Amino acid sequence: MFTNCCPRCKKVFDKKELHLMCSDCGLQLSTFRIDRAEKRHKMMKKIKPVIKFFILIAILGAGVGFVSNRCKIGTVCEDGGIIYFDKLFYSDGWRYLAVAPEDLKAANWSDVTNSKILGELSSKIGGGARNSYNMIYRFGAKTAAYKAITYGKADDWYLGNSKEMDLLYKFSKFILFRKKFKPTETFASLKKSGEEEEAHIYWTSEIIDKEKSVAFDFEKGSLINEPASNSNLIRPIRKF
Repeated sequence: MFTNCCPRCKKVFDKKELHLMCSDCGLQLSTFRIDRAEKRHKMMKKIKPVIKFFILIAILGAGVGFVSNRCKIGTVCEDGGIIYFDKLFYSDGWRYLAVAPEDLKAANWSDVTNSKILGELSSKIGGGARNSYNMIYRFGAKTAAYKAITYGKADDWYLGNSKEMDLLYKFSKFILFRKKFKPTETFASLKKSGEEEEAHIYWTSEIIDKEKSVAFDFEKGSLINEPASNSNLIRPIRKF
């Protein structure tokens, strides 16, 4: 960049005045500015392809890292859970949802309920964890949520909310449809009846009012309202 002195004889100019020619050596300062601009332009034309090349390499490298580092849907985690949802990016500390490979024994949603918890519940994907801890805080250990969070070696299992269970239903439909997609046998209980009278009904971590809670029917693929005192199956999930 042109400074406040002559490039040839180094005479210092007044910054407030526009000098077109050096009074000492006669250098045409305006021509000097044009020449430097042209040189800069030529240099940038040579450098731009190199810059674009390195940007392309960086983008490709990031893409390869994204593909190689992502966990695939249907794979088994270290804690034994099966990944069934990937939101493609990390936010709020998690990216994946995993489901336990087995059902827990049927139980009540809670022995006692009230409507105070209604404003504390979340129906957003990933909100089941908050719901589960609110259930335990309000109603104690005799809840479906407590059974879910005490499952397995990991300490972050919980009872999924309605949207998380809907995603699990869609995944179970897909995994049973794709015979080569393993492990299909772990979701057999989501479709077949077992010893329980309603072996395809699973609790969510949501409640309608002080008497009825939200359950998911894996036979019909829809939400239903069930008395909180009913016994329904529990399938823990976790996010990471």
